[in-house]
Amino acid sequence: MKKSSTGRVRRSDPALLVKAARALFVQYGVRRTSMEDVARHANVAKGTVYLAFDSKDALFRAVCEDLCDELLARSEEAVGSARTGTERIRARLVAKYAWLQGYVNASPHAEELLASKDSVAGDVLKAMDVRFAKLLAKDLELAAKEARVTWPIDGFEASELARVLMRIARSCGLPDEGRALPTEALAKSRLEALLPVVLRGLRLVD
Repeated sequence: MKKSSTGRVRRSDPALLVKAARALFVQYGVRRTSMEDVARHANVAKGTVYLAFDSKDALFRAVCEDLCDELLARSEEAVGSARTGTERIRARLVAKYAWLQGYVNASPHAEELLASKDSVAGDVLKAMDVRFAKLLAKDLELAAKEARVTWPIDGFEASELARVLMRIARSCGLPDEGRALPTEALAKSRLEALLPVVLRGLRLVD
């Protein structure tokens, strides 16, 4: 990469801009972060940012895509040491939902980030959930095979049950009325308390 007379980089990998924007969005929020702020943080000219992303919404979508890729990678890494299907289910759900809870909760602009996610990049998150649900369904099929339980289970196919478990996991990150978002530790403890009950009811564990 070549530098200008001001010391700024003239060209930049879009991934570097996404990394800079992701850090700034978490620290300062989306509204308060300008494209110029991202350029300064990445040590590039402002025009370089617009060459890669024509708007802040486009950059925010790229940040969400980057986060989705990380979440899926984390879930795959988490199940690597799991010995059973039920362990894979637990590890995958905790890796996605508890970690995401901690990531969002670490920002003083959590509510704004969540609102922006839904309004600007809702389709990105939905696509990631589809991919995650397919992986979770495979874990459920393995758990059912190990428990010698046949499908459908209580009227649910594996793909449907994966969605149910995802909704349960998501609910563990919801705040109680009048309270702040749960911490990562609290979301994890809620999830770990609920999962055995649900899986036992589905006859996937004794």
